Amino acid sequence: MENKLPCNRKYRLIPNSYVPVMLRPRKRQSDQLRPLNYRTMEVVVVEEGVKKQDIVADILNERIRRRLDESFYVLDLDDVLEKINQWKRCMPRVGLFYAVKCNSSAAILRVVAAAGCGFDVASKSEMQKALSTGVPSSRLVYSNTCKAASHLVHARRHALRLTVFDSEDELRKLHRLFPGAQVMVRLRYGDPAAAIPMSGRFGVDTATARRLLGVAWQLGLEVVGVAFHVGCGSSDPAAYVQAVAESRKVFDMRGEVGKPMRVLDIGGGFPGVLSKVAMSFPEFCAPINKALDEHFPPESGVEIMAEPGQYLVTTAQSLFTSVIGVKSEADGQEQDTYILSDGLYGACRDIATFHLQPTIRVHPAHPPASEPKKVKVTLCGPTCDSLDKLVSDFSMPEAHTGDWLELRNMGAYTNELASGFNGFPQPKTVVLVSKGHLSLIPT
Repeated sequence: MENKLPCNRKYRLIPNSYVPVMLRPRKRQSDQLRPLNYRTMEVVVVEEGVKKQDIVADILNERIRRRLDESFYVLDLDDVLEKINQWKRCMPRVGLFYAVKCNSSAAILRVVAAAGCGFDVASKSEMQKALSTGVPSSRLVYSNTCKAASHLVHARRHALRLTVFDSEDELRKLHRLFPGAQVMVRLRYGDPAAAIPMSGRFGVDTATARRLLGVAWQLGLEVVGVAFHVGCGSSDPAAYVQAVAESRKVFDMRGEVGKPMRVLDIGGGFPGVLSKVAMSFPEFCAPINKALDEHFPPESGVEIMAEPGQYLVTTAQSLFTSVIGVKSEADGQEQDTYILSDGLYGACRDIATFHLQPTIRVHPAHPPASEPKKVKVTLCGPTCDSLDKLVSDFSMPEAHTGDWLELRNMGAYTNELASGFNGFPQPKTVVLVSKGHLSLIPT
């Protein structure tokens, strides 16, 4: 196909350096599978020797020239691929099943599928998105412990058999609607220091697991293993180590009824933007691998899987939001306030919810005469809600109306939690991918 931009979006190109192309949806494989939505993204193929920051600067200059001020994402697919490769190096025995809920960008899903990984899905919609990449249902795990009947029927229709449970009611629902499912009992075990604990609502203790396994076997369900999730934004690998040891106890219960289990799902929570981890990723993984080798050695034949989300995509995506207005102390504010084109109800919910300190770079609309001074400001979103405030007393270089702010590490949950409140549009995405990786996504 001819490489060109859509008529309503033009860039000032660097000659022979990078080529923007449009993503096209793949051919439908089933009337019940909607193709992935590629309408809200553009892809820039980065030639060898071209700096990505130069491409971003060119895109920003064009928006400034045309007085465009709507926020947009820049997604670096090479970063996602590096995370996948790092995972395979650091967790060689653990299959990667990417958590779709973290960022369901069509480009990310396609790259995950092309890299031979699977998907963690929690709803009919997420099933459709994952299956539309062309992966077989055997590379999906339905990780919702309480499934709507219609979603469960959809899973059965597409032979998505692997799932989890943590209640007797769920077992009886599975027996009634999907008796051929392969089920894992979800254990309650968490990292108390995790940013989002999961143990309050999900999972059961070991004693309850014993009772539920008995019910599952009596119903004739195929019990294949154990699952746990220590919480989003885990900061301590010891939580995984202890959960692996606890899972071994549940596996040993099989001897009581002679029903062997063969799958261990160690969940998500691996370091991303929500984690406060002082160690490197290889250091974080080392004690987990040691525990897996101790309790589930390779000769045990147990398949080990995990459901990382933010680990994979946090650093891959930046948000570019414009300063649409400034309210100063002279206007009666306690401190200067920058009103941004995105906020709490858009891509920045995590910043306010978890009191994160964003990493920001200012891109001035006009070159400053001198180095901008550091100021303490309040950052607010564009809506008419007074709660639409991201941070206060935030130290950053001084900015002015019309300038752009680059917020880094915005790949996790930003797309998914945006609501469109007050009619403000969700950011579109510019995807950067090196020429050598272009074959991993459809064009």
